[in-house]
Amino acid sequence: MFWIPKGWVPYYAEWLLSFPRAPLGSISVQAWFLACAAIILLISDALVAIVALAMQSSVGAAGQRKEEPIKAPREKAGADDSKKEL
Repeated sequence: MFWIPKGWVPYYAEWLLSFPRAPLGSISVQAWFLACAAIILLISDALVAIVALAMQSSVGAAGQRKEEPIKAPREKAGADDSKKEL
């Protein structure tokens, strides 16, 4: 059991952290479980994202050729020149 130093959090936060069976001013097992589960979930999501990003960049560099940009058609000189000068 871990105790919260007095005055660090307001009364309602102490009550919520100690809910349902821990003494007021301490942190209950349920609160620790939720905090640890949230951290484990965040770390696992970050690791999955890093692996997916690494695999995507290695597949893109290994076998796919780079696409060439599409060339835009040139404008015809002549009749449209008067409109450009406005």
